[in-house]
Amino acid sequence: MQEVVHAEHDPVSSVSAVRSLAVVCSVVALFGISVAWILAPRTGTPIDFLAWLLAVSFVGMLPIYTDAETTIDLDLPVLVAAACLLGPALGAALALLSMDPREWRGEIDLTRALSNRAQKAIGVLLAGVAFAATTSPTSIAPVVALGVVVAVAAHIVINGGIMIFYVRSSFGLAPAQAFSGMVLDSPRTFLIAYLGYGLLAAILVFAYGAVGVFTLVLFAPAVLVARFAFLQSRGLSQAGRQLREKSRALAYAEGQIARERADERLTIAGALHDDVLQSLHFLTLHAQVIREDLRNGRLLQLEEDIPDLLRISQETASLTREIVGELRESPLGRSGLRSTVAVLTTRLRDEFTGDLEVQVDDFTDVDSAKQLVCYQVIREAMTNSVKHARAQRIAVEASVRHEELRVVISDDGVGFSSDRRELRDHFGMHLMRDRVEGQGGTLTIKSEVGKGTSVAASIPR
Repeated sequence: MQEVVHAEHDPVSSVSAVRSLAVVCSVVALFGISVAWILAPRTGTPIDFLAWLLAVSFVGMLPIYTDAETTIDLDLPVLVAAACLLGPALGAALALLSMDPREWRGEIDLTRALSNRAQKAIGVLLAGVAFAATTSPTSIAPVVALGVVVAVAAHIVINGGIMIFYVRSSFGLAPAQAFSGMVLDSPRTFLIAYLGYGLLAAILVFAYGAVGVFTLVLFAPAVLVARFAFLQSRGLSQAGRQLREKSRALAYAEGQIARERADERLTIAGALHDDVLQSLHFLTLHAQVIREDLRNGRLLQLEEDIPDLLRISQETASLTREIVGELRESPLGRSGLRSTVAVLTTRLRDEFTGDLEVQVDDFTDVDSAKQLVCYQVIREAMTNSVKHARAQRIAVEASVRHEELRVVISDDGVGFSSDRRELRDHFGMHLMRDRVEGQGGTLTIKSEVGKGTSVAASIPR
């Protein structure tokens, strides 16, 4: 069975959980081996046991490491076959003595190694018991094959159950999330892989009964071919997954560009509406006054109205140049972050029925690029909260401190898991982090299922 390493957990509690798991599994494994030694049948000689130990050690040195930080142990069919042929006790003993190259390289400590070995031994022990309860190596071929399949299924159930219980109790993940961390790419791929394990174990049982110990030597090339097939499959799977992720990221970036263009249009529209249109309105009114002066023959009045018309015209032209210049200088427009966030808030209030609290300091003296990053974080986090969090309250705070800019967006929504596989598809979060870190800042995202989400950005001023 595969081991699972989960993201973002308390290192102290994790070490304690692994230590507890190692102790419990070791006690259960040793007790089970003792009971099976007394009650279950055993076959083979010490030479047979030594041959199986060498085979298990050889295969154990060829694990497959996946990008999800799990390992695929190819020694499972050998161990199950040994438990079927030699008995549950000897099969479990082989599992306890199996090799793990990470132990030799110092990549896992003694506690983790003991936990892994004990879990594997329990699974092999139950596989041997299941086989002994359903058939024997001397039965007809279909019955033996069925017994081996039952043995592999028992191994999957017990080993998977241990890992799901451990992950759930240690990290608070639901069983479905814990299971997703142990499969290769999908449940179907997982089942196909273990069906292949069962077939290999059945073939090994049949061949050992006909050829003897020499079967283990002939089995080595089959293991190497299986490992090569796994590696090729993993490479194709990774390439396909990366292609899908890039496609989703591209689609998200296209949507982000569209949203940013919409924000730019709103900013320009606001500037034109608040300033330019008002000046043009005054200009139109004075033009109408002059037209009435001409129509009614009030020529002396023109000496007063025409200079006013020229003055307003010049002021309008000057104001327009000023707005255009400020728009070119700052991506958030002439009013800065506060005004642009206000426009965003007004737009989101149409979609959000809960409490929306927004407090933004005066950012006009802050570098325009940093203002833009702050706004992009606020927009992304607020939009996620409104559209996905099912929150009743969203709070936004953007403050200018002496040496840093601080932006915090929090909600009381459904939250989400911090599991790596779930975070991998949150392209908006990755984009936020890249933008903040591009300004020398840090982004912290805290979320827990059912307890809301908090996004905090700190950018040096």
